[in-house]
Amino acid sequence: MPIFKKNIEAIRTAETYSEKSGILNLLLRNFSNRKFTLTPETKAEFSDFIFGEIEKLTVLIPAAQSYKEKDFMFEYEDCLLGAVMACHPTADEIPEDRLRTVNFLVNMVEKERFLETMVDDIFAKKNNGPENVRYLISMTGLAKEEYHKGKLYQGLLHYQREIPRLPEESRDILGAHIQSEMERYLSGTLTADTESALELICDICRYFQKERFAELLKKALWLGNIHIRFYAVGTLLAFGCPIPAGITEALAHDMEYAALTYDLLKRYRLEKMFPAECSAPEYLAQSDLVRWLNYPTELGKSPDEIEYLGKVRKGEKFYIFRFRSDSDNLPEDERGEWMIGWSGSKGGTFSNFDLYRDYEQETVEKTVKYIKKKLL
Repeated sequence: MPIFKKNIEAIRTAETYSEKSGILNLLLRNFSNRKFTLTPETKAEFSDFIFGEIEKLTVLIPAAQSYKEKDFMFEYEDCLLGAVMACHPTADEIPEDRLRTVNFLVNMVEKERFLETMVDDIFAKKNNGPENVRYLISMTGLAKEEYHKGKLYQGLLHYQREIPRLPEESRDILGAHIQSEMERYLSGTLTADTESALELICDICRYFQKERFAELLKKALWLGNIHIRFYAVGTLLAFGCPIPAGITEALAHDMEYAALTYDLLKRYRLEKMFPAECSAPEYLAQSDLVRWLNYPTELGKSPDEIEYLGKVRKGEKFYIFRFRSDSDNLPEDERGEWMIGWSGSKGGTFSNFDLYRDYEQETVEKTVKYIKKKLL
């Protein structure tokens, strides 16, 4: 079966919307990188499949039992819209009945995502008066799930640079609500959803009064959640508060956060707090790549194994790695296979999930040189 048809079948039979989104994103990336070519026949087949999936979502979203379930559908909807653009760069190319279905789905999703829509209205459209912020907070109270409430903080993170520009009263109202919610989270039993919300709060509360949040952040440091810990450290440093040495040491030994922690400490001229055994360029480059692979659009998790192969120079230093993973974002026949990734000294961290076996030479040194020639 041709690789294109295998990917379509993998999306069709995937058990979760997260898996569907991951495979579709990979397929779209392969189109943009010209690994696959959209011939007229392929384009027609792909278009039929995409619009069929869009039509299914118009029925399945209203029937979903939770907002979390809907949110994964929203993610898939966004991928599908990207696929529509890949097949039909302009709306004029879309048949009228299919265009109506797309617009129906887009409007449905916008209404379902009322918190996200209201945050957009306050920040993007500058409707940021106190009455609108109070209304946003009241609507947050209508969200029955903690997962849904957390969408407020995701929206604030997206517009974080606009928070200081809010009218003072609006910012004070919002800060008081966030403080109250942070206190609630810290005093109760944390769940996966409240931990995710608290992680976001620890980052965005830097834009509000230090007096509201400094002591709460210090409590958050000791929760044992590495994500919460990193963002609490960042905000406490922004507030000018000292950080216990044991906290930074734990972050330095976490592969997802080591490089970020080093850069954070360097920003405040506190590199000496970073453990010397974790400061090798190869270690920090590996941390950069692991962090990148954790993005939902990539592996969505840390690789199961990762090995350093060597470094090359091409305008900057590139540290080359191979890794493998059983991530659901990968096609089934690529799970567990060694793949190539790299991290550049100027931030060029990337992997196109090229299979290592396709570039392997007689020695590792020759393999690294061949990767430089073909991929960098």
